[in-house]
Amino acid sequence: MSPIQALAAWSATHHGVVTLDRLVRLGFTARNVDTQIRLGVLRRACRAVYVVAAVPPTVLQAYAVAVAATGGAISHTSAGSLAAFRGLPRDGSVHVTIAHHRSLDLSALPAHVVLHRTRALPRTDLVRRGDGIVVTSSQRTAFDLAAVLDADALESLIEQGIDRGMFTVPTLWAAARRLARPGRDGSGRFVDVLASRPAWVKPVGSHDELVLVGALVALGVPAPVRQHPIELARGRDVHPDLAWPDLRLAIEVDHVSWHGGRLDSTYDKWRDRQLRLRGWEVDRVTDTDLRDHRAATVRDVRALYDRRAADLARRATA
Repeated sequence: MSPIQALAAWSATHHGVVTLDRLVRLGFTARNVDTQIRLGVLRRACRAVYVVAAVPPTVLQAYAVAVAATGGAISHTSAGSLAAFRGLPRDGSVHVTIAHHRSLDLSALPAHVVLHRTRALPRTDLVRRGDGIVVTSSQRTAFDLAAVLDADALESLIEQGIDRGMFTVPTLWAAARRLARPGRDGSGRFVDVLASRPAWVKPVGSHDELVLVGALVALGVPAPVRQHPIELARGRDVHPDLAWPDLRLAIEVDHVSWHGGRLDSTYDKWRDRQLRLRGWEVDRVTDTDLRDHRAATVRDVRALYDRRAADLARRATA
């Protein structure tokens, strides 16, 4: 395989990003590299890092360049974006974390790279992807983001990560014990959010569920059970989003942006009917309700709770 063919194969799996050291290992000499630059095959991204000109620029290419240039890891909001975490601020920068002792010529870095230095960057906090991008682990990313998110947004992100199996409460606590320090940005917020969440509580499936639960508890409604198992008449279990088992009251939070269609609607109606046959009251709210009419929606759910509690109390004394 010729050096050009080797470069094409490497480029196809690394977003077109190649270091000078890699070019040498692919069979290029310094003169060959200069020739490829003059021919327009390569362009210099920064010192000792090149991009194959035929590969269109992407966010992942920018991440690969930043990792190659710094020897660090994509982190903070950039790592959060790779993990598809919700509620992240967008600043157009590429955030990279490196060990505090690493010496770098900052003038040689791309202007959009934001550098973070840390004394704690163990291998357990790093994920090395097959495309050459190194990124902080999900739990390390959650910890780092505590410095830029408020408590509600951080809690929502943590719930999302637990729900998707990206980390567990114990692994988050392990990260806190390893990383949290007095005076370190976000340490207190991260620990406070974890401490407010019992490890046995199942994750909220969406940010909207989290918002609804918080608003109801603020009005004095006892916290509902999440994903409470209910056996239907046919021996099949269902798990409503929120439930008060003592009242046999369940609330489902629907997402009109992705939840719908004839089959979904038919199943939802069947399931609600089966729950009513088991003596449960079921109601549904949507993400649109919570976004556009949150206060009224929360009051309605509170009224349903109060009415159900009063009805059951009357039956008990009849």
